[in-house]
Amino acid sequence: MHPLTQIQVATAANKIDAAEALSARWLTLLQERADAGEQPTGEEKAIVRGQTGFAAQLAKEAVEILHNASGGSVIRRDVHLQRFHRHIQGFSLHALANSDVNLELQGRVLVGLEPGTVFL
Repeated sequence: MHPLTQIQVATAANKIDAAEALSARWLTLLQERADAGEQPTGEEKAIVRGQTGFAAQLAKEAVEILHNASGGSVIRRDVHLQRFHRHIQGFSLHALANSDVNLELQGRVLVGLEPGTVFL
């Protein structure tokens, strides 16, 4: 296996691990609020949205790295990675997973502005 491929696989694995670690933070917060019968605060919701968008972006980047490293055969229907690539592309377009939309929302709240959306 070529060293570049090894670097690509390691980079993708680290992006996935980072996304999972970030997700664990907000999943814990949401579970704690649910167990207490409480809603997260507006600020917490905005942070969760920002972290969700960032984790989705990391996952998308990981899949793109692996997809691009796979060569031309990756577009064949019987190669599972083409389906993963297509699905993550579609998922990342959804407003609740879009990194730009969610990071802007998180950033607004972090600098003391109103969220600017009712979708929290």
